[in-house]
Formats: sequence, structure tokens, C-alpha cells
Amino acid sequence: MRGPLNVLRSPQGHPVVVQAGASGPGKALAARIADCVFNAPANISDAKAFYDEVKSLAVGFGRRPDDVKIMPALKSIV
Repeated sequence: MRGPLNVLRSPQGHPVVVQAGASGPGKALAARIADCVFNAPANISDAKAFYDEVKSLAVGFGRRPDDVKIMPALKSIV
């Protein structure tokens, strides 16, 4: 590529890392390195438990809880 790149640097300073999955290793990976994690909880209590666990794991890896954004899926039934 020649010439200047006319795209601003992201707030993270690197490409955004997204992780998907709710397994134990998946949550640990998200808490350790991801900028956001996608999850498809079955109900609100599962969603809250996932949120709390990932945020807690992030702190355990020396990150701030707000460093990891949670993106829950939306299930629509008509």
C-alpha cells in the first residue's frame, strides 16, 4: 500500500477482538484478551450470571470490568 492511511486508530489501539461462546475456556479467553464477548443466554438470570462471571474473570486477569463489553443476543418469538 502506498501513501498515508486515512483511517483513525481505534480507541483500543488495535483491531477489536470479539469472542463468542459461553464455555468456561471461552469466558476465560474473553476476560483475558477480548474487547467484547457475544453470548446467547436462555433467560435473564443466565445473562446476569454470564455478565458477572466475565467481569469478575477480567478483574482476575488484571483488567478493568469495563474493558470487556457484553453483547447479548436478542431472541424474538412472534
